[in-house]
Amino acid sequence: MTQILSVLLVTFGVVLTTLSASEPAKSSKSPDTSTNRYTYATGIAILTLALLFSGFLGLVQDWTYSTYGRPTTPSTSTKSNLNTSKPDDKQKAQESPAWQESMFYLHFLALPLFFSVRYDILAQITAVNAGPRILFSIPIRNPSPSIAPYLPHNSSFFSLSKAGTSTTAGLALPVAYLSLLLNTFTQLLCIAGVNRLTTRVSALSVTLVLVVRKAVSLVLSVVGVGMMGHGNGTGSEGEVDKRMMWAGAAMVLVGTITYSAGSGGGKAAGKKNKEE
Repeated sequence: MTQILSVLLVTFGVVLTTLSASEPAKSSKSPDTSTNRYTYATGIAILTLALLFSGFLGLVQDWTYSTYGRPTTPSTSTKSNLNTSKPDDKQKAQESPAWQESMFYLHFLALPLFFSVRYDILAQITAVNAGPRILFSIPIRNPSPSIAPYLPHNSSFFSLSKAGTSTTAGLALPVAYLSLLLNTFTQLLCIAGVNRLTTRVSALSVTLVLVVRKAVSLVLSVVGVGMMGHGNGTGSEGEVDKRMMWAGAAMVLVGTITYSAGSGGGKAAGKKNKEE
């Protein structure tokens, strides 16, 4: 019952946080807000459908790991009947954890879907390349004539300049590339952690962890926008009701904590019943 009430509290907190940004911005260009509300409702419907598919995927992963890949500890009686021979270190090194295999296939099989948005990706890359850049200068020795033809020619990204007997290689990278690199690295850590977590806890626990992560991300985004001088969490599409947002975030946090407490109590009760 504690877990059920906690999940309901988290769900209500997510709904409240979502509705905190539901009011469209008042703009002279679009006095009729019916279009904005329709677009907002369509986006919420798509996210809801994606959440349902994500929950179904979590259940499939939970069943898969429980059947094939979740590490289990054999009982004492089973250990006595097993062969005492253990796999050597070389065999252990060749075995890949199930979560790594799952993470690879989930992303590898999804790569062809990017073909449908290839023009959008190319447009974004062009926009990033046209943005402001940061210059990295590296002094190098004068290259020998044998390797000089293989050096990259001067371009918008790379340049070679000579001053006397010294040569300087310049690399001009768009500033957005640094943010993309940092975002890719943090996403890798997050996705690897989520896939590893699916092998250790139930699908519902993983979903709650992801909900907390998204709620924290939303709060940080709103606070960050306000700190950068863009108003009180005001975006181009609407205003955020901070009271609703903080109330929803608090419900998500409290619900997750009580769910964890209920999970511990449920495990203790199950262990006691099993011993009896």
